[in-house]
Amino acid sequence: MIRAENLYQRLSNLIAARGKAHFSFSDFIVVDDSDGNPPRLAHWDEEKLGPVPTQSEVDAASDQPNPKEAIKKQLAEIDRATGSVRWVRELALGFKELHEILVANGSQLPPLGSGMAKVQAIEDQCKALRQQLSQL
Repeated sequence: MIRAENLYQRLSNLIAARGKAHFSFSDFIVVDDSDGNPPRLAHWDEEKLGPVPTQSEVDAASDQPNPKEAIKKQLAEIDRATGSVRWVRELALGFKELHEILVANGSQLPPLGSGMAKVQAIEDQCKALRQQLSQL
């Protein structure tokens, strides 16, 4: 029997194959009622995603992650796990750059904490993933 995450992946791949994109978990919702029946599609935003796929379309779709979607998922997971989003990291890195400029010009500022190294490492990881995404 198909699992909910496999059905979700198949539907995501169908959306991509149709040339559409979904950016929200509310665009379509897969539910597993844990009642012995297979998971089902509980909601489908036809305005955004087009017609609801037929069962034969779902059955024919791959449940293997699309490489682009897999990288986007990794980027979203980084944001979720770190409690930040890209603009927050960019703001922090901009502050770091300003701090370096001021210190280089003689300002007596205290050193930045180790948190900046963590922010830089996260941003470097995200840049590498975005580079991979741009090459697909």
